[in-house]
Amino acid sequence: MASVSIAEPIASPAARVWDLIRDFGGIADWLPAAEASEADAAGVGAIRKLALAGGARADERLEAFDDAARSYTYTVIDSTLPMTGYRATIRVAEAGDQACVLHWSSTFEPVGVPDEEMIAQIRESYMGGVENLRSRLAG
Repeated sequence: MASVSIAEPIASPAARVWDLIRDFGGIADWLPAAEASEADAAGVGAIRKLALAGGARADERLEAFDDAARSYTYTVIDSTLPMTGYRATIRVAEAGDQACVLHWSSTFEPVGVPDEEMIAQIRESYMGGVENLRSRLAG
């Protein structure tokens, strides 16, 4: 089983960052690797359909959502990406009045590609999201 985990500081209040990322179906609004996203419902059990850069696609299910803790967990239930068993949690933690830390972690099993290649691809996607959030919230 492979895993990716990041904990990245963002110079913006946690509540402001959470407001941007809490919409499970709206991930394409802030994650560059997602060209389009749409959820079929709201709340736990919702299915999010993603169109990803390079023509890949993924269907993800919201497994847990905690607005007070600024956290949600989701799994990939169908995808063209070379992996299985993907489960991830994203969380925004306070780090002072004007700062927070974005935690994003996942486990998965690469299929037909080296672990390192899939780990690098997932990490690059996460960091693209963090950098986009930083630039949107700067100032």
